[in-house]
Amino acid sequence: KNKIVGHGEWDLLEVSRSRKVSYYECCKEPYIMVVYNFIMKRHPGLHRSTAIVPVV
Repeated sequence: KNKIVGHGEWDLLEVSRSRKVSYYECCKEPYIMVVYNFIMKRHPGLHRSTAIVPVV
């Protein structure tokens, strides 16, 4: 079941995960690293900027 809640400003396009196991001389236990990558797209219409210009 998808538990990701949508957000109006961003679309989540892709989620990936990788796992790396490393061993070091100091310890016999492995060190495990998990990396998550999120590819997101921003809706350009929702991003607004304001310009303040002096009037003479």
